[in-house]
Amino acid sequence: MKELFRGRYLALYNQVGLYDTEDSNSYPQWETGFELAVIGQKGIAVSAIGDTYVDVCIYTGQGEINNMNFYARGEIFVGKKGLSVGNEIAGTSDHIDWGEGLTLVSVYGNGPQNEATTIVFILDEGDKNRI
Repeated sequence: MKELFRGRYLALYNQVGLYDTEDSNSYPQWETGFELAVIGQKGIAVSAIGDTYVDVCIYTGQGEINNMNFYARGEIFVGKKGLSVGNEIAGTSDHIDWGEGLTLVSVYGNGPQNEATTIVFILDEGDKNRI
């Protein structure tokens, strides 16, 4: 795996997300608020410690993070403008250059629900031509 990005975000409402920059509705919605992660068609949001800063690292390729808890894995569609990462509610996010198409996203955290201070996303573009 290769490190693509590293950042730090204020995790209001105990969450950080990775979502399509192009679509203003891409940030997924929580069903109950008790999920470790929620995956929508164009984004993924994950549980984190709330109202403080959380470290986020994004890797590309295939692999697992052995010293962290596995939260979720799912496929999202990324539009032409790439991805945003951060906390949409706090208005703290960064842009990630990433090609258009389907992307498999795996996410890990260093603690149980609502306690993670570090979140890791792994992006695997696989066969991006499957649209």
